[in-house]
Amino acid sequence: MTFDAFHAAQSNVDPAQFTREWGRVFRHVQIADDPGRHEPGSGTIDFPAFFEALATVGYAGVIGLEYVPAAGAAEGLAWADHYDRITPLEPSIDRESRT
Repeated sequence: MTFDAFHAAQSNVDPAQFTREWGRVFRHVQIADDPGRHEPGSGTIDFPAFFEALATVGYAGVIGLEYVPAAGAAEGLAWADHYDRITPLEPSIDRESRT
């Protein structure tokens, strides 16, 4: 199952609660805050609870960032510094181009 935290919130579904109930079948997760579809911390989704729920169910996959940064790309990624378990992936194209 693909899970989209933004669309869950748009449908009045608590992303953390849904994850605790169904997260064991998640194969892809994507996030954006609600409202506004910006980075975590810009809206109403409780991302600390959501990320904790992902850890609780053992989700170890990639988290897709499906948002429009409110103030630019660098600022739009700064939120991840506050979470120990989130490590940005280096784009594979960069790894392949290194000699």
